[in-house]
Amino acid sequence: VSRFFSSSGINAEYGDFFLPAHIIAASFSGAAAYGVWRYGGFNRQIVRLTMHLLATVLAICWIPIMFKARDLLVSFVVAFLIFATGVVRTALFFKLNTALGGLCLVSDIWYGFLAAVALQIWNLNVE
Repeated sequence: VSRFFSSSGINAEYGDFFLPAHIIAASFSGAAAYGVWRYGGFNRQIVRLTMHLLATVLAICWIPIMFKARDLLVSFVVAFLIFATGVVRTALFFKLNTALGGLCLVSDIWYGFLAAVALQIWNLNVE
C-alpha cells in the first residue's frame, strides 16, 4: 500500500489508476444491483438497493474530496463509510443470491484498499 502514496497524497504515477479502478468496481456492483432489481424491483428490494445507492453516492463523492479538496480526514471517513456500506450491501446481496454477492466483493476489496490508502495518507500528515 505504501508505494501508492506519500505525505503529500497519492503518487502521481498511480493517480491515473484510481478513476478506472473506481469505474470497474462500480460496474461490478452495478451489475449486482441490476440482478437484485430483477428479483422484484425496487419495492421488494428497497433495503438492498438503498444500501447500494448509498455506497454509490459515497463512492462518487470520494474522488473530489480526495483529489480536489484534499481533505484527508474526511477522505478517510468517506472511504471507510463506502467500505462499511459495501460490506453490508454485499451481505444483503449474498442472502438473496450468492453470485450477486460475489460480484460485490470486487468493489468491497477496492473500497477497502481506498480506505487503507486514505488512512495511511492521513497518518503521514497528522501533526
